[in-house]
Amino acid sequence: MKCPKCQSENVNISLEEVGSKTKKTGNSIAQKAGHSIMRSTAGLFTMGISNLFIPKKLKGVEKTKTKLRKYCICQNCGYSWRI
Repeated sequence: MKCPKCQSENVNISLEEVGSKTKKTGNSIAQKAGHSIMRSTAGLFTMGISNLFIPKKLKGVEKTKTKLRKYCICQNCGYSWRI
């Protein structure tokens, strides 16, 4: 790849983060009910000691998508352009 300004082939390609979106999904009613039943059953069998280690609430799942752009940077003249 050549620089359009100085025609040098000493070019690096880099990625730049443009933006990101985070989506959080909650737990369903069945997951919450199953978790509370499991927690109470384990608490009965261990006389409440297991409830110190099992979390009270379930956490949702977060998914993050990032958008990236490719840029070329000439190492000789410093010119940069988008691919």
